[in-house]
Amino acid sequence: MKGRLFSFLATLLVAPALATTPLPICDIEMQSNQMERGMCAARLYKQADDYLNRLYKQQVKYEVHAKGLRDAQKAWLEYRDKSCAYEAPQSPPGVQGGSDEAEEEYRCLSSYTLERARRLEDYIECQSWNGPCISGRASN
Repeated sequence: MKGRLFSFLATLLVAPALATTPLPICDIEMQSNQMERGMCAARLYKQADDYLNRLYKQQVKYEVHAKGLRDAQKAWLEYRDKSCAYEAPQSPPGVQGGSDEAEEEYRCLSSYTLERARRLEDYIECQSWNGPCISGRASN
């Protein structure tokens, strides 16, 4: 589970289409102990959250329906936090409480946050086309 999630996060962070997405600041799997893995996971989440916040501010500044975006973002944040509070204790078996659970929650938060960042990137790209958009992607 940890390896697959990290691979997913790494893919999101370095995908060519997301050239503005920052590179990961650390590699969880390369950390030598649980405390370092937890600290790395927390730094990766902060990096993803900072990036999402920059995208959100960019989007809301130019969004005609800014209230709708703010409402959607608020609802999404609640969904992300509740989902990760549920999911983190569920994975992997035997991991409950302590730094393992915190690491899993940070990994979950990072994953959802990067997914949302990709969505906002799509909206921003779509607006740059000055044409109709389908599901946040520019249509040709």
